Amino acid sequence: MNHIVRSSWSILIVWLFWYYKYTKYFAILQIFKQLYFRRTHVNVHYAREHSAPDKMRVISRDKVILKATNTMNNILLTTCTIVLLFTFSCKKDVFSQNIDLNQVQYKIEIPDYRNSPEIKYSDLFQKVEYIQLEANCNDAIIGAIVGTEITNNNDIIVLDIVNNKILRFDSQGHYMNKIGERGHGHSEYVTPLSITYDKYKDQVLVWDYSTIRLLYYRPDGTFIKSEKMPWNFQNFKVLDKEHLIGFFNYHYQEYNYLITDMKGNASSKFEEVKRNYNESWSGAESQFAFSYAEGEDILCRSKYSSIVYRIHNREVSPFIEFIPKEGNWKMGRPEDLQKIQKMKGNFPILRQTFILNGKLYLIGFNPSARKEIVLCNDLHGNAIGGLGVINDLGGYMSFGLYVQHKNDKVYFLTDPEKYKELLDSWGNRTDIPQKDREFVTRMANSINPIIQVCTVKD
Repeated sequence: MNHIVRSSWSILIVWLFWYYKYTKYFAILQIFKQLYFRRTHVNVHYAREHSAPDKMRVISRDKVILKATNTMNNILLTTCTIVLLFTFSCKKDVFSQNIDLNQVQYKIEIPDYRNSPEIKYSDLFQKVEYIQLEANCNDAIIGAIVGTEITNNNDIIVLDIVNNKILRFDSQGHYMNKIGERGHGHSEYVTPLSITYDKYKDQVLVWDYSTIRLLYYRPDGTFIKSEKMPWNFQNFKVLDKEHLIGFFNYHYQEYNYLITDMKGNASSKFEEVKRNYNESWSGAESQFAFSYAEGEDILCRSKYSSIVYRIHNREVSPFIEFIPKEGNWKMGRPEDLQKIQKMKGNFPILRQTFILNGKLYLIGFNPSARKEIVLCNDLHGNAIGGLGVINDLGGYMSFGLYVQHKNDKVYFLTDPEKYKELLDSWGNRTDIPQKDREFVTRMANSINPIIQVCTVKD
């Protein structure tokens, strides 16, 4: 419906342009001004220079012009009124989904991270594989990844926000091609803020923040089309063949999440943003706004919120509410976000949530210890794992950035600097197996980030 509103405003602008051009062409505007500001002067001038019949003809002409001008003003006023009424009626199509947070499906208590047991990676995963993203040319060198998607062919699509480029690697990490180019052309993007993959059509969708456009590409880089959008999302995902869900947390927006069609025509919104809650997620942080449940469902959770929403067939429901034990996590209900934002101290922050094989995985971060925190639960309050991690699967495991899960595999990003730290901590120790030292050295020398592929236990 938004394209109809934009068309109506375009018609109004054209009408205004034609109106003023018309009045200028026939000198109506100038004479109209004379009638109000120089009427006496005009009549005296014609009375002196012309006969009485000439004067009557001038006065008659003035009346006709004034009547025509008033008629055009009435038409213009009526047109403006109709367009404004049509605009407001169209906005009613975007409705707020009535969500009762008391009807949440699961309530899960998050324990005190300071007194929680450590868990082993082998408690969660069968094995871990590592993919080094190739850097064999300048185009393949990555600055910083803020978005990663896995295609139907298991290719890896990454968004490099430092260099404003989108790259494709195969399942082994070999560089394949660049997707799109930076520029101001129809098929180019200026500031790619977010990407997503449409598995239904095998397309890569790119959100250009600067031009507020959605660009469509094939994984091989072939440009398909570009759509001007009425919203400027920070992150977005494909819901189904015909719909998107977008996230933004700007202080001037009323809601965090918006469900639209592929042209941006909104149908519903949820999670109201409090007016005085002005802390926005950066482009990098907004990637935590979405995760996945099993099947086609998407999970949504905004910053510091203790509520996880589940979207099933475009219907939104409160799925999980996290209850921090003794309030030692920085999270709360949406109505408490202003108070949560002002909490002082190094409280752990929950970043990512996903569900796989009937298990709920929570990944947080402890600012004071600069360490990741992991919790695994069976959705019924029975903890499978605690907080803190023991690595018993080799290499360096990191939950720094959950990418996606597909089938029984979960993808994470790891910074090569972590391997350098591990190598430095080993020093000249002689108890480290040579193969482990060689593996860590190879990862530490990687130019690009490393993808961890974790196979989940049954």
